[in-house]
Amino acid sequence: MPQVKQQSIQEIIEDNLMSHEQILSYIKDDFRVDLNKIRKIVILDQYSHNNFSSYKRIPHHRYCLYFDEVVGDLFIQPTEGKLRSRHIEIESKILASLIGKPIDFVDLSHPLENRIINWEKGLQKLLSGKGIDGVLIGSLWNFNFYLKLLANSNFAKRYTQNLDQVILNKYVVHQLTLIVIEHEYINNGLFLEEFEKSIFQEGNIPNLKTIEITRRISRKIHAFEDKVSFLRKRKDLIEYINTDYLFFKDIEERTSTFKKTLVSKYAKIVHDPLLNYQLITINDSAYINFSWANAEVLNIVLKRLEEHYNFNSFYMYGKCGSISTDFKIGQLVIPIRSYSNKTFTNIYNQVQPASGISGTNFIHVNSPLLETRRWAKEAIQSGCDCVDMELDPVVRALSKHVAKKILYYISDQPTLGLTLSDRLSLITQRLDCCKIIVNDILLQTKN
Repeated sequence: MPQVKQQSIQEIIEDNLMSHEQILSYIKDDFRVDLNKIRKIVILDQYSHNNFSSYKRIPHHRYCLYFDEVVGDLFIQPTEGKLRSRHIEIESKILASLIGKPIDFVDLSHPLENRIINWEKGLQKLLSGKGIDGVLIGSLWNFNFYLKLLANSNFAKRYTQNLDQVILNKYVVHQLTLIVIEHEYINNGLFLEEFEKSIFQEGNIPNLKTIEITRRISRKIHAFEDKVSFLRKRKDLIEYINTDYLFFKDIEERTSTFKKTLVSKYAKIVHDPLLNYQLITINDSAYINFSWANAEVLNIVLKRLEEHYNFNSFYMYGKCGSISTDFKIGQLVIPIRSYSNKTFTNIYNQVQPASGISGTNFIHVNSPLLETRRWAKEAIQSGCDCVDMELDPVVRALSKHVAKKILYYISDQPTLGLTLSDRLSLITQRLDCCKIIVNDILLQTKN
């Protein structure tokens, strides 16, 4: 595996596949404050009891962020389990180097050993002596979404009917517009200025400036209205965007409507300082669903689950980067081998190649910020096509006896300058991956 960590921080910055501006944009989207004002970054546990009443709360879709604007301390509290501490530490070091100011990094989260035992006890209590048929890694919400959609194609109406329908429709139109713009940008050479790419930022209800930029870009697209109308025919997409609005509205307004959509007769969500998960029961079959999280935690948890429960099915879906010119952004790919320590490990992925879906070799990285030109050259020479942060530790935790079905979609292509700093959403690809996995699980539970 390319030993990028031997490079100094300055070498990583100068050799990075992202420009200085793209790196800062990527970090800014993570921290959401004036980067020049940060003096310390502090990582907390999910349920740390701190008084942040005098701090500025920054809405974020993955963390709870609190910023002391006087001192410059940024506190990061997870909402899905133990954070990727190594990745955030790398961000802090690179940021300090780019802005030319020291930034302290403090990890106050508890060691894994202190959390594993309590996590296992909680799961045992929930299962009440029952077994596990399979494990799924992917958004807790996305799986719930498709189960609810199959039961009721208009289930979101129950939660959105009391909202301002004009505002909700504007959000839907904006998201459909973004999907069209993404497609044209990726596939048809639509040129976007750097400031225009800010429209893809995750985790926000768009402001008036973003909406105006989006409208201006849409005027450059041939048959734009027809393309939006075509997307409107996809009922799962419209339903997903409606519930998506609830999620981001809750973040900004500190309400809890979206949480109600997670309530399901099929699933019970558990919030734990180590790792959030949900227990899904379908036709007397039980599955544990984890979100994409700390890869080290997933590795440990999967090993213990297989040892204690001997489950026989594993499913995973998510996004990855492509370092090969043979694959395009938005394409669905099937991981077939994982590369580390200068050797490939067969994944024995049972997802079969299909039209537009190809098998690929994957390589692991602890942080996208470690993706340098040297790293990419070595990875490509080794025969790797795609990169992500979770796959390798996950598949190495599982034995050959576990049937694996893993599907990804490509979200960025850093070797061609299409980096994570662009923040492409690719909602349709996300839904396509999830639907394929869900349908397979449903098929298995009927047999």
